[in-house]
Amino acid sequence: MRRTWTTSRLRQGALVVTTLLGFACAAMPSAAATQSDPVLTITVDTTVPGGRTIPADFVGLSWEADVMHQPWVGTGTGDLAGYLRTLGPGSLRFSANTVDTTAWQNAAAPPPGGAVVTPADLARVDDLARVSGWPVDLGVNLLANNPAAAADEVHAAQAALGPRLRSVQIGNEPNSFPIVHAKLYTPTTYISDARAYRTAIDAAAPGVRYDGPDTSTVQSGPQGSVSATDTAQWIAAYLAAFGDNTAFLDEHYYPLGKMPWLANPAVLDQLDSRNTAAAARLVFDDLVRRGTVAGLPVHLSETNSVSGGGQAGITDTFGAALWTVDYLLSAAAAGIAGVGMHQQPYDCGSYTWLCFPDDKAAQSGRLHAEPPYYAGLLVARMTGGTFLPTSVSDSAANVAAHAVRMPDGHIRVVVEDLDRNVHRTINVRLLGTTPTAAAAQWLTGPNPDATDGVRYRGAEVTDDAGFAPDPDAPLETGSDGTDIRFDNPAAALLDFTCRKN
Repeated sequence: MRRTWTTSRLRQGALVVTTLLGFACAAMPSAAATQSDPVLTITVDTTVPGGRTIPADFVGLSWEADVMHQPWVGTGTGDLAGYLRTLGPGSLRFSANTVDTTAWQNAAAPPPGGAVVTPADLARVDDLARVSGWPVDLGVNLLANNPAAAADEVHAAQAALGPRLRSVQIGNEPNSFPIVHAKLYTPTTYISDARAYRTAIDAAAPGVRYDGPDTSTVQSGPQGSVSATDTAQWIAAYLAAFGDNTAFLDEHYYPLGKMPWLANPAVLDQLDSRNTAAAARLVFDDLVRRGTVAGLPVHLSETNSVSGGGQAGITDTFGAALWTVDYLLSAAAAGIAGVGMHQQPYDCGSYTWLCFPDDKAAQSGRLHAEPPYYAGLLVARMTGGTFLPTSVSDSAANVAAHAVRMPDGHIRVVVEDLDRNVHRTINVRLLGTTPTAAAAQWLTGPNPDATDGVRYRGAEVTDDAGFAPDPDAPLETGSDGTDIRFDNPAAALLDFTCRKN
């Protein structure tokens, strides 16, 4: 008889998990399961070599350039480095919209409200990069049209960060300048200005690497058009001009937005829908195809759920955490080599992974882990794995599944059930191998709308970046598969120890 592990039992805490460990990997059946419950089957084909491999540093965080002068960015105040180390390997990006309103210390003063970047800021960023092990992609101001100032800044960054300076980005979303900065750029005029910047930077900081064009991707969907300009011509122009001297082909993408011109407001169920996931995969496939032709890895250097800063009640919820898991794994499966999940640390209602819940926390640099951070913890357990073909028996169900073969031979399968009124048993079958042991790690929350109470592996991340997960929940497995029970929306990472048939 197959047995199940149920999300409803996860709330009973570590005592249940500890008790189960005494049963030689036999998990207790769900009291809610009955013969009439629908069973959905997920099939993983382990007989093939596999597809894409998730890079170890796949998960990165993108920040506005003007936060570089904040004390909490370094290691002397707060514990940002601790949160990064808890996530595992990654990368940092400092750019976004404010990069084009900041000024290097030797340049003209920034516009009202803009910040000045100084060598002390770069030293602070280097301290963070060194302690966390996360390299840095640095943006420079394109709007100011001051190549000399950008060259001096990159020279200082190269001196401060050394090999931890991974790349330089020139400007942010130049195709959206008419909307954000009231300046019109065309691909032709952008290439001309970017070439002048590169010439100046190459002279001041020989050997520095670039990535770009960091344009914002156009997409249409239930909300209408999110971006005003088509990026295909921008990418083509960028690759023709700079494809031979580019580390990554960078693009920005948000599946939903909250701009005032959109036909319909974003809602959480729309974010978590299979339609939104399918639209994102089309974007991923197109970008990877362009990168493959150019011989370049593709990064979503800035991305998240709802553009325009996120939307409270959607992007700060457990439902957004579930979306993040599927979104990141879908991007990696398509061949996206890295992502920069954008952060708004002073707005806990946004899509940020880390934020300051109040002014006192901001002054002390005491960040708090938001629901999407927990998704990052789960996805980090999949990095290094090679994707395996995976199918879901009911295409109408709001269920996502991803499977990888890890370097040690383990098979890891992530199963998400995003249906709100879910009462379902899911049977996971591995073709071509017989599991000898299995265990589950759960990402849970009270409900999709919850902004609190999110747990991964039964544990909460503390405000000093501490994370002490419960032991994994053992599962009974065999030739007829492994059952897991969903009585609430949740995500489960199943880890199988296997032998080949």
